[in-house]
Amino acid sequence: MGRNNNVNFKICIIEMGNSPRIDIINDFNLLLNDYMVKFIEIGVLDKLSEKDLPNLLTTKKNEKTIITKYRDNITCYLKKDEVGKIIENLIHKIDPRKFNKIVIACDEDYRNILGKMDNIVLPLEIMKQYLESQSLKTNNSIVFPTKSQVKFEREEWCRILSSPQFLVCDPFSTENFVSTIKSLKKSKPDRIILNCFGFTLEQKRSLEHELGIPVILPRELVARHIKQDLAV
Repeated sequence: MGRNNNVNFKICIIEMGNSPRIDIINDFNLLLNDYMVKFIEIGVLDKLSEKDLPNLLTTKKNEKTIITKYRDNITCYLKKDEVGKIIENLIHKIDPRKFNKIVIACDEDYRNILGKMDNIVLPLEIMKQYLESQSLKTNNSIVFPTKSQVKFEREEWCRILSSPQFLVCDPFSTENFVSTIKSLKKSKPDRIILNCFGFTLEQKRSLEHELGIPVILPRELVARHIKQDLAV
């Protein structure tokens, strides 16, 4: 297929750390390589000073967290609800009508605060819709970025999938990723679900190479969703 020169197609990516996120843009360029689109990146931490950052950091074990990178590749854990407030504020500041798609680069359900705008893309919604459309029962392993997410989402995922296995892997830690591959080789699942937008296309392909089974990547599902509009 030749390149589609639809240069007027604009995608705003609201990222959980600081922009730019080269890894996200590189993956989207690979996944949407048949199309010419314009990316606008906004980070929830872009306007935040180091002095203000502690107000967003998780301090309690029973708090739902979001893992991300801050500036010089510092891994930090943010409060989900506080991040939601920033995302809501960013949406109000930009004119959503200027963008064909606004991707919330996070696998959390923020639909309740963002409303029903058709051009807002939530990866978790896309992934659950995809999985619910699959009739084949398989032995699934779901990889979460934090233990708190497993705690808060276990029940919901057990409603979607039959007895899934839960693992935790920091997407930004090479050592943690290698350890997760070893664990998956021992448990021998039929399919892996990477439940974090921080996981990259390279990590997905590495898992497929090492285990020889299908791997579901949020970035890939979001790109597939966007292609439906680009192909029109």
